[in-house]
Amino acid sequence: MLENPPVEVAASILALRGRRGLKRLDAIISAPLMRRDGTILVDPGYDAHTRLLLDMTEPAQNVPERPSPEQLEAAFNRLWEPFEAFPFVGPVDRAVMLCALITGIERPVLTTSPAFAFDAPRQGTGKTLLAECVSILATGERPNAWPHVDRNEEETRKRLLTSLRSSARVLLWDNITGTFDSPSLAAMLTSDVYTDRVLGVSSAEAYPNRLLTLLTGNNFTPSGELPRRVMTCRLDARSERPPTRSRPGIARSATNAAPGSGPACTSSTGGAVHGR
Repeated sequence: MLENPPVEVAASILALRGRRGLKRLDAIISAPLMRRDGTILVDPGYDAHTRLLLDMTEPAQNVPERPSPEQLEAAFNRLWEPFEAFPFVGPVDRAVMLCALITGIERPVLTTSPAFAFDAPRQGTGKTLLAECVSILATGERPNAWPHVDRNEEETRKRLLTSLRSSARVLLWDNITGTFDSPSLAAMLTSDVYTDRVLGVSSAEAYPNRLLTLLTGNNFTPSGELPRRVMTCRLDARSERPPTRSRPGIARSATNAAPGSGPACTSSTGGAVHGR
């Protein structure tokens, strides 16, 4: 029978820290990705170059480092299929969505990343659903959504530190309205390691930052330092009553597409890096 060890034993092991000789593990990922040197991490198991553990439920697919135009087109079509019917305002908004998908896969090897915002003129357009799908394709799971708090920087700091302490892969800040500014969020978005004081005590903690930050809202405007650190994808159904979208159906499509979308993202990244 498997049982948890006594607390004293766990505390003794943790106290050894660097003397245990364990390999450093930065994250567990579920899909291939491109390393920062342009090579592809596709073999399951621990990768010493990135300090990542690739744990795949499906057999690893062949991901070309230099995809041909035909392979790149096929990869893009597979990746984009669940999102074809969403009312993106224009090409820039589609490009931001594609960037969010690729960044979601590549985030564990990126030192910093912009936040991605999904904005619309009214409710029911599919903003949160798109954000959930980005998380599903990147991590295999829906993110925990944090409801917006207006002008409460202390609560914002709590949420950021909580997400980093829990090793969350995705932070979803949901249903923002009006002008949104947060010096703490702006600082985190440009920090490889995020440090802040633990509220209630007189000590600070530092955590590696590999969070993918997603924001949703209706007609919200980033302000302060955030406009330079947030990429916005605008949706507009051009209707007072946007068509109801099947959240379970679309999320299920994204979940079903996830095993192939990771390699598709990586192929798209390879095509961009090598100028296809």
